[in-house]
Amino acid sequence: MKQFTIDNHPLKRLVREYLVYLQFERRLSANTIDAYWLDLGKYSDYLYENNKLTSPQKITLSHVRKYINQFSSIVRPKKSTLLRILSSLRGFHQYLLLKGLSKKNPTELLESPKTQKNLPSVLTVSDFESILGAVNIDEIHGRRNYTIILMLYSSGLRVSELSHLKLTNVRWDEGLLRIIGKGNKERIVPLGSKLATFLREYIDEDRPKYANRGNTNGAVFLNNRGTILSRMAIWKILNKPVTIVGFQKKISPHTLRHSFATHLLEGGADLRTVQELLGHSDLSTTQIYTHLDKTHLKEIYKEFHPRD
Repeated sequence: MKQFTIDNHPLKRLVREYLVYLQFERRLSANTIDAYWLDLGKYSDYLYENNKLTSPQKITLSHVRKYINQFSSIVRPKKSTLLRILSSLRGFHQYLLLKGLSKKNPTELLESPKTQKNLPSVLTVSDFESILGAVNIDEIHGRRNYTIILMLYSSGLRVSELSHLKLTNVRWDEGLLRIIGKGNKERIVPLGSKLATFLREYIDEDRPKYANRGNTNGAVFLNNRGTILSRMAIWKILNKPVTIVGFQKKISPHTLRHSFATHLLEGGADLRTVQELLGHSDLSTTQIYTHLDKTHLKEIYKEFHPRD
């Protein structure tokens, strides 16, 4: 009889098949695939190592609960991490069920921990203007960095979307940006007049200096080597003016995306429009901004209502 090792057992091979399915059929991002591999690799190893399970048919709700309890007692994960792991397990078992590799989904009755949704941090318009004003355009990389920060806020892009933005994605005549988001989904975002001005100046006057140093792959924003900017580089670009201004709260590129959405709603945009501009596949993901908008309304009421 064949002896399976911890690195080559049937459950782990099924995990690999599931990840291939997620990558090519569901078109999930590389970061998501890596997270699922980490979660499901440990899970399948646990089932094999502790229960000698080699068939998904034999996995029960009890096995799943024991794994979650053991993992939680050792690692003590954040609730958000635990929810991600539960999602990974549920997706994997649902895949096995749909493929006819299992007759039941043992995670169907698995309880999720109650978690409090933290509202994302949001800047006021004046806060953002302060950050933007702290960027010295005359410094080396100044115009590039100014344009990056302005684009994150005025277009609501994710960091990965901005770093992979190509010259061919800028539709100058129409005043639009063609964005390739999560799951390779395409969306169109307006290119504001102020952003268009700075973007044009950067591309015409600054970008050629970077482009002569490396393989640009047509990317709009480049580093010193003439290649695509990393996520960390973009974080550092934003962090410099944030530090100069002296904000105590944590401000990330995603904070600018949250601010973009919130300010649109405060200005009267409807939720469906904001959903489309953000590239959310599910409206429920966008609905968190309605809570932010209500918070803003309460603050306005307290400040200006004579009877409060």
